[in-house]
Amino acid sequence: MKHTSSQPASFLEQFLPATWRQTAASQVDLSNQLDFTRLAMTQPAASNDQLTSFGLTQPALEKNRAIFWGETQQGGGLYLADGQTLHRLVNSHSADFTQLGAAPSFDGTDQIVFCAQSQTDSPSADSRVPTLQNAIYRLDLQRVGAAPQSVLVTDEPLLADGDAFTNFSNPAVQAGKIAFLGRLVSQAQKGIFSYSDGQIQTVACQSTAEKETPFLDLGQPDIDAKQIVFRMQDAQYQTGLYRYADGELSPIVTAQTQIPDGIGTFTSFGDPLLDCEQIVFSGRGNVFQQGLYRLGPAGIQTIVNTQTPIPDSAETFTRFYRFAAQAGQVAFLARADQRHRH
Repeated sequence: MKHTSSQPASFLEQFLPATWRQTAASQVDLSNQLDFTRLAMTQPAASNDQLTSFGLTQPALEKNRAIFWGETQQGGGLYLADGQTLHRLVNSHSADFTQLGAAPSFDGTDQIVFCAQSQTDSPSADSRVPTLQNAIYRLDLQRVGAAPQSVLVTDEPLLADGDAFTNFSNPAVQAGKIAFLGRLVSQAQKGIFSYSDGQIQTVACQSTAEKETPFLDLGQPDIDAKQIVFRMQDAQYQTGLYRYADGELSPIVTAQTQIPDGIGTFTSFGDPLLDCEQIVFSGRGNVFQQGLYRLGPAGIQTIVNTQTPIPDSAETFTRFYRFAAQAGQVAFLARADQRHRH
C-alpha cells in the first residue's frame, strides 16, 4: 500500500510540499497554516555520511516514519527517518546493489518492499560487461541489521508456464501480498501481477488472452486487503481506472464516466491510491478541468478541483500535481494561480 497509513494528516504534511489538505468526512477543509517537521536535509559541503541529494520518488509513509532514496558522497541508499534519527537501511553502492529502483512501499507490519538491481556471477556474452539482475526485495525493520531478502528475481521461471520476468517496477505491498509491474520474457509483454505465499497471479497483461481488448499501457498499482487498483490504457487509446478483486478485473472509472461537479466525462487519469478501502485519484476533462476525487460506496465525490477557491484568496486552483492519501485525508501539491505560484 503506497502513501497510506493510520496516522493523521499532520504526519503527511511533514513530508509533502503541500499547502492544502482536505478531510473526506466533511466539506473542503483547507488550511495554509501548517507546521512542518524537517526529517532530513542535504549538506552542500557534506561529510561522506551526510546526504547530498534525495531521490525523485515520493517517500513511503507509516507509523511516524518515512523511507526514501538518498545520496551521499560515498554513494546512495534507502533511508529511514523518524524525526529524530536518520538510518541507512540499504547501501546502493555495496557489493549487493548497483542501482535502486522505484519508490519503496510499507506493508503495515514493519516490512518494506523495493526494487533493486544487482550484479550476479552468471557469465555474460561480453566478459567485460557484468551480468545485472533486477529483483523485488523485502526488508524486515524489526530485525535489526537484517539484510534484504529477494522475493522475485528476473530470468527465473517464476510463472506456471515457465515464463520469466526481465524486470520489475513499482511494487506495492499490504499484509504480505505484493502487487507490481513486470515485463515478461515472452514477447516482452508488460503486465501487473500479484505475489502471495509463493504464488504469482496475472492481474492484467498487455495481451491477456482472456480479454477481448488488449491493453496498450499499464500504470502503477496500489493494493489493500481486498483489491488492486491501477490505471490502464486500452487499444482505443482510452485510459481508465481498473479494480482487480476476487479474481475479477473490472473498470471502475472510464472515459464514459461523468465528472462530478464538472462538465462532460473524464479524458485521462493519474495513478490511483487506496485509502480506507476507497480509491483516490486525479482526473482530467475537457475545457481545462482537473481535480482530485474519491470513489467510495456513495460514488465519486470531488475532493478539490479547478473551481475550488484557494483559502484566503479570490482565486481558484488551476492545476494539481502529486498527492497522498492517508486515514481519510488527502495532502496535495497544486498550482495556485496563472502566475505559476504553488
